[in-house]
Amino acid sequence: MALEDYAKFLRLFLTAQQDFLSGASMQKLTLPLSKAPAYALGWLVEDQPWAGGKALLHDGSNTMWYATAVVGLESGVAAAAVSNEGSEVAANATHKLVRELIEQHRQEQR
Repeated sequence: MALEDYAKFLRLFLTAQQDFLSGASMQKLTLPLSKAPAYALGWLVEDQPWAGGKALLHDGSNTMWYATAVVGLESGVAAAAVSNEGSEVAANATHKLVRELIEQHRQEQR
């Protein structure tokens, strides 16, 4: 998937475009099925300070690429980072980049 398309996918969780995905479907995708950890159909669901409440977190790799995505449902902020390497080094790098993107956004909002 192109990164631009991944961004469009993440945006769905912030805009609730019901012409594409119903509110009921969105709720099903983000409702945790387990309590510890709170996991909802591909998303870890946690309260995060930067998100102002509930956030969706996802990491994944196909062993050649690594992707990290976060969506702050209350804050309306989402960020993603990818690497063309699927290692732990890539995971650490994408996590750090996502944290820095969120912090930069917070600084710009002040």
